[in-house]
Amino acid sequence: MARSNNKRNATTKDALNYKVLAFRDYLAARHLLIDDFLLQGILLSSFSIEKYLKAILAVRGLSLIHISEPTRQEAIS
Repeated sequence: MARSNNKRNATTKDALNYKVLAFRDYLAARHLLIDDFLLQGILLSSFSIEKYLKAILAVRGLSLIHISEPTRQEAIS
């Protein structure tokens, strides 16, 4: 039976991916903030925090469908 993408639960692999991406965003944000690019650093920091929170939810096995970025179809309408 094919797995539906609409009701996808997070897996450990998803959690690891979010953690790696969050750490990269954190490093980049830290670099920007140190170099006085405040707005860019703050925005990247918030993205990093969001990805860390998604990693926590993924570890707990909760669905990420409600907090993920909008799909292309949703963005158009």
